[in-house]
Amino acid sequence: MRKWHSSFDRTVASSGTIADAPRIPSGLLERPRLYALLDSDAPLTVVRGVGGSGKTVLLRQWAGRSERRVIWVDIEPQSSTPEGFAVAVLQRLARGGLLPAARAHAAVDTAQTGDGPGVSLDGALSDMHAPPVIIIDKASVADESTLRSIIELLLRHPSLRVIAAANQTTQLDEPGLAFVIDRAVVSPIDLMFTQQEIRATLHISPAMAEEVHQLSGGLPVVVHALAARANTGLPRAELLAVAADSVEAFMRARITGAGYDPRIIDALTRMSLADELTIELAHDLTADDNARSILDAAADYGFGEWSEQGARRFTFIPLARELLRRELKARFPEELPRLNAALVNWRMQNGMAIAALESAVAGDDLTLATHVVKSTWFTLLRQHGTQVRGILGTVPLERLRAYPLLVMLLAICHNAVGVRRMRGLQLFALAASATKTTNGALSQSDRVFLCAAESSALRVLGFHARAIPPAQRALKAAERLSPEETGQYREQLPLIYAQLGITFYYGNEVSLALEIFSMGLALAESDHRESGFSCVAMLAGIHALNGDIPEARQSVEFVRARDWPTVLVDGYQGTFYRVAEAVIALEGLDVESAKRHVRVFAPHRATSEHWLVMARVEAMVALQAGEAATGLEKLDSSVAEHGRAGHTPRARRALSTVRMLLHLALGNPDAAREVLHRDATEANARSMVDHARLALVTGRPGDALRAAREAARFAPSSRVTTEAAVLEAVALLRTVDETHAKNAIERASALLGGRGQLLPLTLIPADDRERLTALIAAPSVSPQLTSVIQGGDAAPILTPRERLVLRALTRSASSSVIAAELSVSTNTVKTQLKSLYRKLGASNRKQAITIAIARHLLPPYPETPGTRRDADR
Repeated sequence: MRKWHSSFDRTVASSGTIADAPRIPSGLLERPRLYALLDSDAPLTVVRGVGGSGKTVLLRQWAGRSERRVIWVDIEPQSSTPEGFAVAVLQRLARGGLLPAARAHAAVDTAQTGDGPGVSLDGALSDMHAPPVIIIDKASVADESTLRSIIELLLRHPSLRVIAAANQTTQLDEPGLAFVIDRAVVSPIDLMFTQQEIRATLHISPAMAEEVHQLSGGLPVVVHALAARANTGLPRAELLAVAADSVEAFMRARITGAGYDPRIIDALTRMSLADELTIELAHDLTADDNARSILDAAADYGFGEWSEQGARRFTFIPLARELLRRELKARFPEELPRLNAALVNWRMQNGMAIAALESAVAGDDLTLATHVVKSTWFTLLRQHGTQVRGILGTVPLERLRAYPLLVMLLAICHNAVGVRRMRGLQLFALAASATKTTNGALSQSDRVFLCAAESSALRVLGFHARAIPPAQRALKAAERLSPEETGQYREQLPLIYAQLGITFYYGNEVSLALEIFSMGLALAESDHRESGFSCVAMLAGIHALNGDIPEARQSVEFVRARDWPTVLVDGYQGTFYRVAEAVIALEGLDVESAKRHVRVFAPHRATSEHWLVMARVEAMVALQAGEAATGLEKLDSSVAEHGRAGHTPRARRALSTVRMLLHLALGNPDAAREVLHRDATEANARSMVDHARLALVTGRPGDALRAAREAARFAPSSRVTTEAAVLEAVALLRTVDETHAKNAIERASALLGGRGQLLPLTLIPADDRERLTALIAAPSVSPQLTSVIQGGDAAPILTPRERLVLRALTRSASSSVIAAELSVSTNTVKTQLKSLYRKLGASNRKQAITIAIARHLLPPYPETPGTRRDADR
């Protein structure tokens, strides 16, 4: 007991603001960012870092500027127990003038005998109006009972603050402690000097500060040592050499001084390949069942720390990691490929696709990088385009071309950014070329990905016919995949099927494309993977464009029923889903909803290979909205935006129908005729429907009838079939009576109702629409239905009797002869002739016949009363 009192008596006379604080050199850099952490209101602040990380200097600087009274306790062997710690605190309270000497004597006695150290400190602190901040240095030296007593003390005295510095984890770091007491932490990484702080300390340039930071990791003891040398004007190269040597010597001393056996050092060396570690990854890298205890020991010594939030992961401090990595390259170079593969596979399994690719490329293993790409294709494209460009962009193209799948990925990531599209196209060409020159035995999965890559590259470059053969090879290879390969790349195969289906779709093999999309969706749906979205989106859009609205609705409802990521629904992969939504809205006469869906196209118009489909659908929305002029302007703008690609025969054909409709809506049939003559150069069902529509608008129902019937013979889709049927019915209603047009009307009605279409009725002149809709039985025909194209030089609507009179007029000019032929009175014939001339704008028989022939108003065969012929024959 006298030992404690003697020590107390010798020092009680001294007092100051910071009792027993150590001395530090003057002129050291102030660190406000760390002061802010120490200014926390939390009762407990833990400052943790290896020796040399500046804990003591930081705390001394902060204490010197603090407005609160501070006492400083260094934990030595004699103060490591609860009793010793209590006495040390009481002594410093007295030396700081915070506790009267007599009161301190009594408290010391209580700490050593009586009710123990807790009671002695409770009494002393209770007498104070404002308890001081207790800084505890070397807290890791204290035994567990002492640390527990500190925690209990804080719980009993809420206004007390303790700041504890340690070079390894202690009870004060336990995660569960946060549930009972507020705690702030200054981590080892926080303690390291930033580049700005290094620059300010050494008075060097930003570039040189960056180099010093990379070499030293910002370790304060190294930076302070360099400061003295830097002030002597040490040349740059020599300063950096000194920094490197200082760092390595310091860390080696720390590792050696730790007393670790060689097996532990070897394990940590192998683990250092990873920036952060789980127990599982540490075991994969070392095959050591004691991985947890090795990392715990490393954390205790301050080489890194465990995360306190989320999954428990260990992170090396930068300095330790860099030194260990140098050791790894020097001592275990032959193990690097295996270690890197283990790290890459772990990262893939844990959803870290871009980190896995980065590790593979950093390890100069492009075969492994190709495996990463095959396994994470979907994620890399969807989330990491910018990072992919950065990682693969560092690999020389001459080396990269031996790995066409990597080139393909890089090309897609460039193509997604407007200003990089030209570079993307160059890389697509390189990918296509590289695939052909790839030699050696390939696995079936390699063939799938490589052939799909070649096909996609050719397709995006505009070579749709040439893209078909590699797509066929990819499809064939996919059918031959082993169950193991299918399982390994199950996440990506639906996307591969989507790309193959797109190739066949743009290669005009629509039925095969739909089959492939269904296959991809089925594969993804077997375990509910998001990678099936592309397939269902394509199914929805193609069905909608083809006029199969019930099937399109089914696919759209499938999408609506799930919570898909926005980047899918509104991105490249969601284009055809938005197409489906817009078309379905138009078929329901909901133009505003259609507008909302096509607005999503805006960010992708310039770069997407689907731009022609986007342009067509946007123009159709404008047409139905009564904004034909705006639609035509946007269409021309989109074409101009794509340069030469916008003026190819394929692009002109794809846009010819909607461009013609826009001109007809503007009342310009001559421009519409020029579009068909210039752009719709292929004789197919779609172009025949367009010619039929133009013929109808310009008063040539006979030509319209012939073109519509020819189109119906080999129509490629329900939409073309339905439009042809509607045009045929309207043309017949213009040339024969309703009875003879009955079959055509019924067929048009069945197609409109069965395929859920209303748009064909909006694409005929208003008079024709009103007459046809009055006759068809489709219950879905809305009273809001309007025509969006003008009638132009439309033929007049003649009554059945007027058509009979017109036909008879071609055989005789005599009213009495016509009256006898039709079994009516001469006055009746004269009345009907007067009406007929008025409708035709004719003043005599010759003019009437000439105009009727020009406008295809004469029946295609002789009609007499009582005669019934099948006009659809």
